[in-house]
Amino acid sequence: MENAAFTTDTNSPTNRGLKSLRILCFGDSLTAGYSGYGYFHYPYAKQIRERLKEALPTTELTVDVSGLSGDRVIDGLFLRRIQGMCEKAKDAPYDWILILGGTNDLGWSEKPEAMYEALKKVWTVALDTGANVLALSVLEAEYTAGDIVERRNNLNSLIASHTEERW
Repeated sequence: MENAAFTTDTNSPTNRGLKSLRILCFGDSLTAGYSGYGYFHYPYAKQIRERLKEALPTTELTVDVSGLSGDRVIDGLFLRRIQGMCEKAKDAPYDWILILGGTNDLGWSEKPEAMYEALKKVWTVALDTGANVLALSVLEAEYTAGDIVERRNNLNSLIASHTEERW
């Protein structure tokens, strides 16, 4: 699942003239909703949209998903993809961009500092659109061989300690 959108019916009379909230969930296979060893996908964006719809019933919600299985923040398409998504949305920019990246890089034994530097470039592209950014930490995985847990924890510490306006 590369891109998906979960949008309220903006042509409905009940939605005309309402506040709007546009969100992009951006990342790799976890953002795409990779489940069941790839047999099905269930993006976390669906739950975000449902919870926000309950909490903000008078708001027109758009929750887009751009998740690409196997993508990497280092030597992958990550930066070009966020640039493309932000360019496509320049006429109707996102209010929030949620970014989850680094899972596949950990599997390729990348260093946390290098992943963090690559993620900062992605965050800058998102912030430059005027959006608020929510940088998500890398989730725990079943695979724990070698130093992967230590590197994931180090990356998550770097993400958690990052400060920026609209962050």
